[in-house]
Amino acid sequence: MSGSEPSEPGARLRLLHVESDDQEAASLHEMLTRSGRMACQVTRVPDIPEARRRAMREESDVVLVGLRGPEAHGLDPLRGLAAQVPGVPILVLTDLDGEALAHAAVQKGAAQDYLVREQLAPGLLEQAVLYAMGRSRMQAAVRALRKRESPPSCFDRLTQLPNRQMFYDRLGEALAQARQQNRMVAVMLLNLEGFKLVHNTLGPSIGDPLMKSIAGRLQGSVSGLRQGSDLVSRLSGDEFAILLADTPGMKDVSRAAESILEAFNRPFVLNGLEFFISTTIGISLYPFDGMDAESMVHNADIALRRSKEQGSNTHQFYLPAVNDQFLTRLELQNSLRIALARDEFLVHYMPQIDVATGRIVSMEALVRWRHPTLGLVQPNDFIPLAEESGLILPIGERVLRSACAQIREWQTAGLPPIRVSVNVSARQFQHQNPAALVSKILQETGLAPAHLELEITESTLMKDADGALATLRALKETGVHLAIDDFGTGYSSLSYLRSFPIDALKVDRSFVRDLTTRSDDAAIVSAIIAMAHSLKLKVIAEGVEHEQHLEWLHAAKCDEVQGYHFSKPVPPEAAARLLAKGK
Repeated sequence: MSGSEPSEPGARLRLLHVESDDQEAASLHEMLTRSGRMACQVTRVPDIPEARRRAMREESDVVLVGLRGPEAHGLDPLRGLAAQVPGVPILVLTDLDGEALAHAAVQKGAAQDYLVREQLAPGLLEQAVLYAMGRSRMQAAVRALRKRESPPSCFDRLTQLPNRQMFYDRLGEALAQARQQNRMVAVMLLNLEGFKLVHNTLGPSIGDPLMKSIAGRLQGSVSGLRQGSDLVSRLSGDEFAILLADTPGMKDVSRAAESILEAFNRPFVLNGLEFFISTTIGISLYPFDGMDAESMVHNADIALRRSKEQGSNTHQFYLPAVNDQFLTRLELQNSLRIALARDEFLVHYMPQIDVATGRIVSMEALVRWRHPTLGLVQPNDFIPLAEESGLILPIGERVLRSACAQIREWQTAGLPPIRVSVNVSARQFQHQNPAALVSKILQETGLAPAHLELEITESTLMKDADGALATLRALKETGVHLAIDDFGTGYSSLSYLRSFPIDALKVDRSFVRDLTTRSDDAAIVSAIIAMAHSLKLKVIAEGVEHEQHLEWLHAAKCDEVQGYHFSKPVPPEAAARLLAKGK
């Protein structure tokens, strides 16, 4: 299929129109021919797969693809069509809901331009077709000029393996042959583990020969397994790619991956020194995981990330469900950043009750995300991602400031004085200066330190007990109360409990849930209460769901309780009403 203009003056422009709607197709055909300035020979097909089949038999000068809705066709089919018709401009016609997809298609090179149906005016379609063709020719001319000026090298300088450009070229050729001959193609991405440490520590005098040795072993392991047009390429520093141009199926590819991993089990010997380098592999398969070179490599990279999560010396195939999960996480992470800018986070409050008096003595501050489309998002659905991305630091600071300001506001309004309990995440505790932040916020809000209690999980404290001790002492010097949250789920020793400057233990809800029906849970809670009281620590039980829980904890001399038996987390206005009642 060629992108050249018609060879004779007055020749008709060959337009391939992808459109499933008869009325839409007729309307656009009339719009193109109405002015008479552009003579068109229109070939219409109902979908992209049929367009690709037609492209193998007939040449076109431009392709017009009609998309409908935000999920129409998706990006991969457009990429596949673009790869099959290089040099031919693709123009996308979409509705407002699908504009984001069309814009992405242009950014990724799967389309030359796009138009929105609701904004289509007479003459605009004709102008867009001519512009797309002119732009495509200009880009082709620029590419040809650059190629003449500086012919690119096809091989990596150090290893003499094919480089990224040659790999993509050969992959494109292999995919084209696979389409014609109904074959499978596999792409493997490999990432070395341990090489950067050697190179950064010992320098290029060792790093460069080691890289050559790695490349040679990798190439030998592939050529020793298979024959034909397979290709081993060095894409960048410590990343390699392998093209298996014709493979019977997943088992054959999996065996090849296992043989490569086995080759890395032997040390690399240089100057009498042994170096152990490991690798992980991500794999994509044509035609299941992509129709063009870019999507095949992209999906192999997703599989590689999944393989890294499993540990060294592993290989994983691309799974669409994993890609969907990755994209969902990426979208949620981007939404979290926007939520911070738009102040979409709010704080709800859950009362903590003194068992002996029945009075509210504290409120635990719990963050919620007021998502514009999903509604109220619970912490379990976004806090782990916020921790992973580092966004928990600004979110946690905002929650702490909001909670302190709220308690101070209630005090000013004459409500009974209580504490507010705020959770401190692992990343906040380990990577911020929490004592300095707490002092700053207390000063800003005017809240007395005695009215703030910080909750740190037992597992967070025991990751670095000695470091945690220093941080806890710094926090204690600010005058705030300290509590160990989720107690019983970690592995803190009695010696650390005696040295930690804490005021309370919060018994994890998993022990409270079945304490009236399981003797072992009851024994654990009894032991925690007895131990805490011997250390002069207060005990707070969370997850109290019904009256039997309360009666048992009252008999066991638990100090404070919280749970749905009393109240779920509520907005500040409802919390103030509970506080005004006192019980």
